[in-house]
Parts: sequence; C-alpha cells; structure tokens
Amino acid sequence: MPAGAVTLSSRGLRLRGEELPLVSGAMHYFRVPRRRWRACLEAVKALGFPIVETYVPWGVHELRAGAFDWSGQRDLGAFLDEAAAVGLRALVRPGPHINAELAWFGMPQRVLSDPRMQARTARGTPAVLVAPPRAFPVPSYASRVFLDEVKGWYAAVAEIVAPRLFPAGPVVALQVDNEHAWFFRSGAFDADYHEEALAAWREESGGVEPPRRFDGSTPAALALQLAWLGFRERRIAAHLHTLGALLDEAGLRGVPRTHNFPPTEPGVYDVAEAERVLDVAGIDLYHFRRQYDAVRRRALYLAGTSRLPYAPELGVGGFPWGPPFTDEDATRTLLNALMHGVAGYNAYMTVERDRWYGAPVSEEGELRPGPVAEALRRVNAAIAQSPWGALERRAPVGVIVPRGYGRLALASSHLGPIGPAIGEWLGLDEEATAREESFGLEGPVQLEQQRWRRAVLSTLDRAHVPYVIIDASASLAALQQRRALIVASYDFLDAGLASRLRAFVAGGGRLLTGPRRPRLDDAFAAVDHALPGDAFDAAALADPAALGEAIGKLVAAAGLGGTAAAKEPDVDVTLHQRSDGAPTFLFVGTRSDRPHTATVVLDRALDLEDVLTGERFSGASPAIPLAPFGVRMLRVA
Repeated sequence: MPAGAVTLSSRGLRLRGEELPLVSGAMHYFRVPRRRWRACLEAVKALGFPIVETYVPWGVHELRAGAFDWSGQRDLGAFLDEAAAVGLRALVRPGPHINAELAWFGMPQRVLSDPRMQARTARGTPAVLVAPPRAFPVPSYASRVFLDEVKGWYAAVAEIVAPRLFPAGPVVALQVDNEHAWFFRSGAFDADYHEEALAAWREESGGVEPPRRFDGSTPAALALQLAWLGFRERRIAAHLHTLGALLDEAGLRGVPRTHNFPPTEPGVYDVAEAERVLDVAGIDLYHFRRQYDAVRRRALYLAGTSRLPYAPELGVGGFPWGPPFTDEDATRTLLNALMHGVAGYNAYMTVERDRWYGAPVSEEGELRPGPVAEALRRVNAAIAQSPWGALERRAPVGVIVPRGYGRLALASSHLGPIGPAIGEWLGLDEEATAREESFGLEGPVQLEQQRWRRAVLSTLDRAHVPYVIIDASASLAALQQRRALIVASYDFLDAGLASRLRAFVAGGGRLLTGPRRPRLDDAFAAVDHALPGDAFDAAALADPAALGEAIGKLVAAAGLGGTAAAKEPDVDVTLHQRSDGAPTFLFVGTRSDRPHTATVVLDRALDLEDVLTGERFSGASPAIPLAPFGVRMLRVA
C-alpha cells in the first residue's frame, strides 16, 4: 500500500495533519454537460460534501486500442481542476470495471469480445452477465492479456490524474476496480475457470483438479469443495493486489486505495483479506427502510472488521430496472449505517445522470427540494462541526462466525450458479436456499450457522450489549480490540482461527464458544483445537433464557457495561463519544415495524437535539418517538 501525503485513520483521511472525513458525493463528469460542471460541483459542496467522487469509464474514453479522448465533456483533467477551484477534494475510480449502468459495465467492447480475456464457467463456456442494457461476457482477472490491457488504460489515466494527486491537486483517494465479486456470478461452481485461474489453483492445491459441481456425500468430499471456495475468496484479494501494483507502475502512488464490495452478505468476499492489500474495503448499501436489520448487520461487520468502516456507495435513488428506492429509504439507511459504526460514505448518486433517478442535484446544478437533500446537508454539517475523527462507538464484544460454515452453505445452496448476490435481490437468504443434509457431520451446519447467528445476535440485542461482527479471517490485533468474543463452533474449525482465539484468551480476553466442540480442521482432518473459555450446547440456542444466561456470564466476567440503553427490547441505542468519554452523538433506532416511543436510560442527564428535525429532548431517561424502522441522530448539546 502506498504511503504519501494522504494517510488513513480509523475515521477518515489525514492530509498533512488535516482531518478529512471520508464523506463524498458522486458525480459523473462524462454524463453532465461541461457547462454545468461548476454549478453541480457547487451544489455538491453546498450539501456539505468535502469530496466529490467520480468513475473514469475506460469504454467512454477509448477511441481504439491505445487511443483515448480526454476532450470536451470527457476532459477529466478539467473536471478535477474545476473541483479544486470550488474547494472540493476528489476520489477517483478508474475501474477497469465500473458498472454505473453503462453498456459492458464501462469497459471497451473489444476487450470483452476477446476469448483470451473472458472468464469461464465450469463447462468452459464464456461467463455471460445478463444485465441491462445488454448482456456481455465478463473478463477474467487471471488473464494476462486482460491485465496488459488494464495496464495501458491505467497509464492513460495516470497522465491525467498523477499530476493532480494531493498535495499538487485535489485527488485524495483512488478506488481499485468495482464490486469485485465475480460480476454477481457468485455461485460456488460458476466462474472463474479460465485456464490461468486454474493454473493458480493447481499450483496451490498440488495439481488437484477443481470441483465443478457440488459433491458433498462425505466430509472428505466436502474438503475439496470448501478449499475451492477459500481459494476464490483469496483470489479476489490477489486480483486487487495485482491491480494496485499496476496503479503503482503507472505512477498513481501516495494516496489511499479503496474498494467497494457489492451489497450482499460478506460471504463470497472478505473485507479483512482485501485490506491486507488495500487501505480500506467497504460494502455498498442499497436498502429499503424495512431492511433495518440487514443495514445494521453490515455496518456492525464493517465496524468490527475494517480499519475504516466505509460505505463506498450508499444508495440515494436507484437505477430504473431495479427495485424503487425512496428518499426515506436513503435517509434511514444513512442514519442506520452511521449509528452502528460506519464512519464514511459516498452518496451515490448525488448529481443526476442518465439511467438513475432520485439524485438530490439536477444536471443543471439545482438542489431538488425534498427530504434526502436536507438530510444529507444536515448530517454532513453535523459531521463537519463535530470532532468526527476522534469519536468512537464502544463495543467490547465481538461475534465471529467461521468462514468454513458459510462456504458450506454456498457450496450446497439450491441456488447453484445464481449465487447469493442475485438470490438476495430475489429475497432469498442462505437458510431458505440451503440443503438440509448433514453430509456425515453431526448436523446440517449450513442451516445451523444461520440459526446460531440469529439466536446469538438477538440475545445480545435484547440485553442491549454493544457488539460488532468480526470476520473470522481478521488478525489477532483486530480481535484484541475487544474484551470478549462469541464464536460459533461446530464439527470443524479453521486451525488458524483456533490459534488466534487461544492467543486472545492468553492475553486476557474472554471467550464463549458452542454449540459443539470442533474435532476437525477445515480440511476435515482430526485435530484437538483445545479451545479455552466457556461453552454452551445446542439446547441453549433453542432456549432464549439459557442462551441469555450463558452470554450474561460472559458479560459479567469481562466486566462489560454500557452507558446508554433503551427499556424496550426492540430498540437500539448507540453512544458515539470522544476518547475521554464525552458524548457527542446519541443514536436511537428500532427494529420494529410499528411506531412507538422509546425510553432511553442514560448514566447522566443530557440535552439532545435531533440533527434532522431540530426537536429537543433532555434528562437522564428521555422519551424518543420513533417511526417504524426509524433512526434518529441526536446531537449532545
């Protein structure tokens, strides 16, 4: 990862001592008439965004191989100069894949039409993505021919962007690729079976041929299936590392590198693994207000796993062939994400463009009246006027579900090649699509792990215990930021995770495992993991009182205690405070689909002001009205 004038903190960017929140508004210069750039950029700034974000579309700029058009409305350099003149920093996303509802996802058709560059299915056929406005074969990031083409594209971008990197220019961050999770073809045995990808697999596996369909008749057969999925997860990070090296080679060094994973559960991708090769990886958030739990769960995962919890695309409006999103959906998603630990976000889209609706700024640069524009302005002002970079949401408990269980759910899914990314759009989750067989194990882990997560998180929620969700691949240092861990354990467990858990306990941390004692590693070889700490059995998962007692003992032993909670079990309360304990923001949200009033219990009387409405509350137990799935951001006066 490059080091330079811009560095990363846990809450944003540092520009030679200046703290800058990683908060931006999206504008596509190539889709806005050049004469309106200044007005649109001024509107982005008027909404309180310190950064403007834009894609750079390879297929729009390329005239023919090696020849590019940077003139007129395509003049990226002039756009970045205009942003600097307005007083905005810039986050640039040069792909190679950008999606952006463009044909071929913004890549040149000639590249995608070349068989040497095409990702392959398990049958050896081109992996075709069926996406408006037209289907196309997706590229293989293992293809050296494709990477050579990307190298040429990055060199062309660097001629424009490198002279404008901070401090010489406004560019303070670069994104590497876009939603890199097999182009939504995330089924276990769908892609990529490109020959050069298979060569990497064979080198890692000792020449073993990869599985091309599910075969889980025995634990021994499962070992190969799960090894293939672990390889695919690591390949995503390897591809991002390769692209980062190409940016280095092009001269695009010195600013943080980011990446955005698609708006799905972190199963086919791994934020912790990606951040070993990039500065920060986030998850896009496109959600309805009723999806409160999904937003919260992903925010808690980022808060527990990422070095800077970030939503690289927080949907404001939507694309016309997707489900309709409202201003209220965008506002609730933003507040929910911030409430549960997200520290930075990119409002996508902030400026209107084709194949998008609901942006708060028109292509003429006019602010559209409505709740989302006002919410963005007020939230951004609250962030700017607070010690945002010094705040923390204290969460001493971490919850871990080992990756092997999710791999088994993906491998055995009835969705097959469709995969979880498309399945989620169809309203289908892992439990609804998983087989019910035990495959020679003590139980159907692919189902049990979902039930475990639901039971444990619900128990923590009812008890108002602050927690985060930590990826099982996270480092020991990440685990040691917590005082207690709750870890799912079934028949098998990754030996590396078991080692980190033992070290965590040896360092003074508390550990609770269950419902079974693992006696195999994730290659299904016999091993004694010797997990320390306490454990609960399967009966506790079906008994809320028993599970609550087990978690209560963990909390008591670790000496945990909160400073803010609600009397109602379906209300969440989070306090965001400075390191000295001084509170700055209090968030109150509800998982309920009914309006009600929450009673918040504080350890001291506070004067509170709603950031969006200006409504005031005070006292040590204020009553806060909440809409269904509502969230309120309250400033501490």
